[in-house]
This record gives sequence, C-alpha cells and structure tokens, in this order.
Amino acid sequence: MKILSVACATLLFCVMTIGASNASESSQTRLPTEVISSTITQVSELLTENYVYPQVAAQMRDFLNQQLLAGNYKNSHSLRELISLIESDLQKVSSDGHINLMLAEDSTDRTSNVLPKTKSRKLITAEIISTSSDGRNIGYLKINSFSGHPETKDLLISAMKSIANSDSLIIDLRENGGGDPNLVALLSSYFVEDGTPLWNIIDRNGNPTLEVISPANQEKFMGQLCILTSYKTYSAAEAFAYTLKHLDRAYIVGEATGGGAHLIDTKRVNDAIDMRVPVVRAYNPITKSNWEGRGVIPALTVKALHAKSAAIAYLHGETTQ
Repeated sequence: MKILSVACATLLFCVMTIGASNASESSQTRLPTEVISSTITQVSELLTENYVYPQVAAQMRDFLNQQLLAGNYKNSHSLRELISLIESDLQKVSSDGHINLMLAEDSTDRTSNVLPKTKSRKLITAEIISTSSDGRNIGYLKINSFSGHPETKDLLISAMKSIANSDSLIIDLRENGGGDPNLVALLSSYFVEDGTPLWNIIDRNGNPTLEVISPANQEKFMGQLCILTSYKTYSAAEAFAYTLKHLDRAYIVGEATGGGAHLIDTKRVNDAIDMRVPVVRAYNPITKSNWEGRGVIPALTVKALHAKSAAIAYLHGETTQ
C-alpha cells in the first residue's frame, strides 16, 4: 500500500453536478434502436469492469437491461435525453450521486479541475466576523469549492494567512460540493500534526491501495475550529469535515451532509459519451467506515441558514450542546 501526503491526482472526489436532464432537446427524431442498445451495453460493461462495488454494478447492469427490454428508453430523441434517463436509473439503483454521464463535448466543463463559473475571488473568502467582550476574535473562512485549479490552492493559502491570528475559526462548507482531495489534505495540514493519517483509499476488491497523510506544514492553527455543513456539502468537502470530526479536531454545526465518499474516474463510453465512474472509496482509519449514503452528522444540528450564528454562539460559550 502506498503512503502519500496528498491524494492521488488522477482520481477525484467529484463535485456534485446537475444531471444531463437540464439540457434542451435539439431534435424530435427518435434515436435508432441500435444506438440505444449499444449505449446500454457499453455503459454496463464499464460499470462491470470498474464500479467500486462489483455486486452493485451487476444490479445496475441488470436494471438497465430490464428497462431496455421494457422499452423505457425507446422514446429518447437525443443522446442527451438518453444519458439523462440512464444516469437517473443508475443513481436510483446504486444511491450513488457520483455516477454521471455526459456528452464528450461537455466533459471538460464538468471536471473538477475547472474553476466554477463564479468569479474566482468568490471561491474562498476570509474575514474576522466576531469579537467577544474579552477581546477574543473569530475568523471566518468560506470555501465554496475545492476546485483543482492551481489558483484555488493560492487562494486557500492566502486566506489561511489572513485569519492566522484568530483565536478560533469557522470554516463554512455549506455551499461546497467537493473537488480535489489534494486541497482537502492541504487544508487539513493546518489543523493536525504533520504525518497524521487522514484517510485510506480502498479498491473494488476491498484492498487498501493508498494511505493519505497530512503533508508537512509549518503554519498551524491551534485554536477552536467549527465547520459548517448542509445537505449541499458533498464529497471532498465531506472528507474534510468527517476527517477532522473523528480526529476530535473540529466541531460540526449545521445539517447532515450529502453522503458521497467515492472517488471517480472519467471513462469513455464511446466517441460521443463519457461517464464518471466511482472506482474506489474513502476509508477512515478511526471509524473503519466512511460517510457514503449517510453523510457527516453534525455535533450540533441546526438548519443550514442558522449554522453560522449557532457556531458563533458556541465559540463564545453561549451553548452547552
């Protein structure tokens, strides 16, 4: 098993994406039967060969074939419509939101190393938001994405420097749908000792293939830490919250998160279609489990809208929960 201070760069905790069903139709002509049939076969083969749980892959394959025989795909007028139906069926059977199909022409725009369409300066914001009567202050760091773009790393380092002198810190992940696990490892390194085991990667056969440890970082934040979560918090963002929660390094405030602990690889279905396939899973060495399907459960459960004020109250000692 490899031991690395950062996560494998070729696999990503997927950013939660909107399914292909939002795309508009370009034609009212039904797809040829052979196109639909071959697409189902190719998708099934990729899942059988790569999906993180072989038994679930077989269930998805069988369900797709049942849907095909029942004629539930025959009215598809475009590839976009077809892959939207397939994606919905796969997610329904597997309960895995990391499975995504996309047209090859759209694939680059849907990878998590591309900056979101929001302005890059809004990816990460940092400020001092509260000062108590005794002069102690609370830093606030809002991270909307763990985008793998190099600029995100620079923004994160700069933001951490700006709140370094805070007495306590709130990290807001309520709008963070995931991204690059390398950034999660980097952020974690500010709060734990160098070389701390963060998570392992387990392959589809149940074998550990990678142990991710905290990289060396001389800039440590030793104050209290609260992490804000919502049902939108997903994947890589969950990895950070789950890891620091079970290292007893952070107090989680907000809602249970989305529940996506699989890492994905983008596979070519055919010349026209790509698919994001969960190929391995995260594994926490402390809990001997992960957050897949259940999410990260807060220590203080409140509606996401009220999580920030609840965290401030907690850090000021105004709540006993």
